[in-house]
Amino acid sequence: MCEHVEPRDSLAGSQTSLNIRSLDWRTPQVRGYLAMVVASLCFSVMGVGVRLARDGFSLPQLVVVRGTVAICMLLPWALTHRSALGGNARFWLVARALVGTLAVYGNFYALQTIPLGTATVLNQTSPVFAVLLVWGLFGRRPQPVNVVAVVTAITGTILIFKPWAPNIHVWGWLAGLASGFFAAIAFIAIRRMRFSERPEVIVLWFSVISASLSLPFCGSDPWPVSLTVWAYGVLAGLGAYGGQWFMVRSFAYLTATAGSTAGLLGSVFAVGWGILLFGEVMAGWEWLGIVLVIGSGMVPALIVGNRQLAEKPSPFRWQPRN
Repeated sequence: MCEHVEPRDSLAGSQTSLNIRSLDWRTPQVRGYLAMVVASLCFSVMGVGVRLARDGFSLPQLVVVRGTVAICMLLPWALTHRSALGGNARFWLVARALVGTLAVYGNFYALQTIPLGTATVLNQTSPVFAVLLVWGLFGRRPQPVNVVAVVTAITGTILIFKPWAPNIHVWGWLAGLASGFFAAIAFIAIRRMRFSERPEVIVLWFSVISASLSLPFCGSDPWPVSLTVWAYGVLAGLGAYGGQWFMVRSFAYLTATAGSTAGLLGSVFAVGWGILLFGEVMAGWEWLGIVLVIGSGMVPALIVGNRQLAEKPSPFRWQPRN
């Protein structure tokens, strides 16, 4: 079995906070943040592809295309690293794939039914859910700044949702929010595999499982015949593959909360794509909500920082602590 060990500087080199005056791309922490920024850009491109392909593919078909593109991209690596394909942490590989698939369905449904920027912002509530999950699963109490961030994120989400407005798409909004919750669980699972699995193995297992689970639901709808629609689907798949690869790589250097916080930049990219490509106009309340949601993730990270990474995964609340 081929075992992958992360560079030691990724464990010992992380500092409590990011010093703006001494940014060095060679440090593990900065590499982690840069990888998540690239991942956010890739995911925003995926969102564009999903929106453009919505009239040609059903939701399960689009998930199959997404997974198939990633499998094709990883096939040359898989053929030369067959001993690593079985994985070392199979429970977490499967768990990550299952919750990741739920997150994809929620995100894709939101991207197809509500504005691109709004859907992405709802998906990017994952840092808030990550704080609550880390507290519930590992017994780490959130700091006061995190509590304020949760309240702020809830307020921003309500402003985006606008429950007082007529003709709101409730299911699209709930799907986007659910995708953020499941993404936070996936981030925690990825972090727990950082010592045992290569990024390629994590992405490959996720892609195979998500495509396999979705394929049985593709039979009732005809597949598109337009090459343009297929190009949009492949664009979504390539964006998703790039986003997954860089996201998994970033979690070798960042905590789940810090990594998902850095991913909030994807909201900015998505809002820009929505304005430039789809003519989506945001109302004043929506802009305020977006600022609150993004700020609720970024401000705690700037204040608390990326804590030093542990030498081994943290025990769950119900496990004995050494």
